[in-house]
Amino acid sequence: MKHFIFRLTFIVGKIGLLLATFCIGVAITWLWLELFPPTVTLCEIAKNPKLYEGKKVILATLANTYGGMITLEDSACNSAASNAGVRLPEDYKSNSQDLQDFLSETNHNFLSARVLITGRIDSEVLMGCRWSMFRIQATDFQLKSAVTVEPSDEQNENNF
Repeated sequence: MKHFIFRLTFIVGKIGLLLATFCIGVAITWLWLELFPPTVTLCEIAKNPKLYEGKKVILATLANTYGGMITLEDSACNSAASNAGVRLPEDYKSNSQDLQDFLSETNHNFLSARVLITGRIDSEVLMGCRWSMFRIQATDFQLKSAVTVEPSDEQNENNF
């Protein structure tokens, strides 16, 4: 009987050690991905948005703003699904005046710039009048190039 109890204790201990090792590995992986999210392209997400659903990523791409709406695009994708939207927290404030101007564009100009966005992917959302495969719930937004300004057709008509 003593031998059976010793053997049972040994097996339970091994299973407990195995489960503890597994849980620690999962926790470390989750923490690593939260602290150091992978850098992905718009094309990678557009190919399989469900794979990135809810995951934190860093996205380097081209952003456009018009009338306060921010859209992302990547011409290298050659896909209609390679556009996305951005949602910033309502209380988001930038330390950069250029970024603040870019995000709050209200003069009906088309603004474009290369950006680096950190956030979580939300797939299959309806963005305004057109269907986007996903949007990114941004927690950080950085300009990586100068902002280019293109007047809208509405503004061009007013100049004539």
